[in-house]
Amino acid sequence: MGLVKASSCFCTGDYPGAACSAVGILIPGVPAVGVKATAKAIDEAVDLAVDVVKATDDVARLGRNADELVDAASTGKKIHGNSLDSPKTTTLYRLETKQGDFLKWGMTSENPITKRYTQQYLKKRRMIGVKAGTRRDIAATERQLIETDAGPLNREPWANKR
Repeated sequence: MGLVKASSCFCTGDYPGAACSAVGILIPGVPAVGVKATAKAIDEAVDLAVDVVKATDDVARLGRNADELVDAASTGKKIHGNSLDSPKTTTLYRLETKQGDFLKWGMTSENPITKRYTQQYLKKRRMIGVKAGTRRDIAATERQLIETDAGPLNREPWANKR
């Protein structure tokens, strides 16, 4: 893994474009993001970029077989996909216009993530996968982002409350 310069940031790994997209959305000065210019934000962005690279490999490895995972240790019943205990890999995404205007944070267990919306809806918008992990982890990250940096389509009661 070498150091790669892409879109005015330095990233390491096999997926510098994906990592730089994650870094780019949190680095201060990027239009329509609203993240305060702090060293903490930059540190978090770098950590997030590393998570994106790791999660990309995890998602590819897991594939669509996650639908069939069950909680055999307790009931043997399938766990609902929206449950925080769901075994499906869940992806945090950023929805924006094709021009790059931020619209909302969201999460989905769809693979690929673009199955979350219709193709007609996505003609004027784009989804950027930011982080993948357990449903519980992604839900907590999404909540924090919505509380501090919600988009106009994040209509949750806790949007921009911190």
